[in-house]
Amino acid sequence: MKSVTIILASMLVLLSCVEVKKIEKGTDEGNQVELEGVEEISKVGAPKNEERPTLVFSETVSLFIEKVLGENQRKYRIDTASTEIRHIGFFSRDELVEVIAFFDKRNPQEAEPTYYENFLLFSLRYTRAESAKNAYESIKKTFELSREEIEKLSEEERKEVRRIQSSAKYGGMIVQQGEYVFSLVETCRNTPVGGKWEEYEDLFLSFITEKGEEIGVLNANCGDMKYREEKRRIIL
Repeated sequence: MKSVTIILASMLVLLSCVEVKKIEKGTDEGNQVELEGVEEISKVGAPKNEERPTLVFSETVSLFIEKVLGENQRKYRIDTASTEIRHIGFFSRDELVEVIAFFDKRNPQEAEPTYYENFLLFSLRYTRAESAKNAYESIKKTFELSREEIEKLSEEERKEVRRIQSSAKYGGMIVQQGEYVFSLVETCRNTPVGGKWEEYEDLFLSFITEKGEEIGVLNANCGDMKYREEKRRIIL
């Protein structure tokens, strides 16, 4: 009887061990599945970030300037309230926090040029993307005014409109991306890198847009005296 009791006790201990192992194994497997699920979510999310990184426009613009001018580039930080460079006055100063102009240091005019055609690019940064968009839209609407609409304005308003419209004399392209408004300088001469002006514009846009992204731009050719909005999509 004593031996039977010992045998039964041994069997109970053995069964208990087996159950404990099952519970432990189940817990481990449950944890493994949960961890694998988290890992899979991370794996799904990561490629999206890699494929579409957030563009830092101050950096991408610097890369464009580097490509065009190389070691001959110069950067000129302009006071947002400055009136020395007439072209800056065409843009809204509402929430404008920074203006940087890029130019070729080989420019024979002066150390810090003041004429539009002596620059390569103007970069205007606003506090918010909405403010930058408003600045872009303001210029767009000014060039959409008909002669009849302009005549109905006050004398002071007419002068301001004509002053802004004169900015299209040499041509150029104005683009808004995020909190930035960029004014790409164009002239009636050759582009800084050779080739056609449209190709030069596409080169610039390739630095500030994602591949295949459609963007609205205000574009003016030399002598047109008018900026017109176009939709552009760059695939390079």
